[in-house]
Amino acid sequence: MPEPRKSPVDPEAYTEDYYLGCASGFDQWEASRGLDVPPLVFDLFRRAGVGPGCRVLDIGCGRGEVVLNAARAGATAIGIDYSDAALGLARRMQGAHPDFAARASFLKCDAKSLPLPAASIDRAFMLDVVEHLHPWELDLALREVRRVLRPGGALFVHTMPNRHFYRYVYPLLRLAARAQGTRLPADPRSPYEHDLHVAEQTPAMLRSSLQRAGFEVSIWFSDFVRSPLRRGPLDRVVRAIGKRPPLRRVAAFNIFAEARPGRSGR
Repeated sequence: MPEPRKSPVDPEAYTEDYYLGCASGFDQWEASRGLDVPPLVFDLFRRAGVGPGCRVLDIGCGRGEVVLNAARAGATAIGIDYSDAALGLARRMQGAHPDFAARASFLKCDAKSLPLPAASIDRAFMLDVVEHLHPWELDLALREVRRVLRPGGALFVHTMPNRHFYRYVYPLLRLAARAQGTRLPADPRSPYEHDLHVAEQTPAMLRSSLQRAGFEVSIWFSDFVRSPLRRGPLDRVVRAIGKRPPLRRVAAFNIFAEARPGRSGR
């Protein structure tokens, strides 16, 4: 018998406290008027080539930074989220940018059922979203993205942590740190991560999900950036080893993907 579907994370779990005290970039959100994004997001944004005439969709838009930056770049940008707290924050900051606010919009909806016409989006983003979706949810959400992308469109994904990192690399780092006199927890995840990360990814898992939805996929990784060791020879050796293929697939903390609709038309 197939395994029963697990229930989605309750949208009420995504509180304003979460977005303003835990979600990446919270410390710069207010000061930057919702425009500051981490370098890894900026790099994806640049890779996507967002600009005037582009229609952008940000799935799981959170506080709205990607949408606001896309609108500032001249694109028409739509952010969707099922969290009232996220949408409240995003719309509040949208009002701080009258010069391009009209090019940004925020909708409350489920990623598994997008209220958008087929072939209406040029660039889609799913940043720090896929780990919050059960496999069955991710399959449905990716099929919806595939449906709304125009020919030649692309989906850009970022997810962390790489599941391999915590399974294989972190225990070894914990032992090495202990030898240096530093005691680390057996599991470094925050309470929010325990509650909300229902399907942390490996590179192979992410690739498989995207391919099932009909995408041609390119996967890449960040450098190995999560060493808890003190600065010195051991830390340098660990970082150097972690950057080398094929270990990089295991040691890298961040996974990225660019996915384009395949010719099969699935």
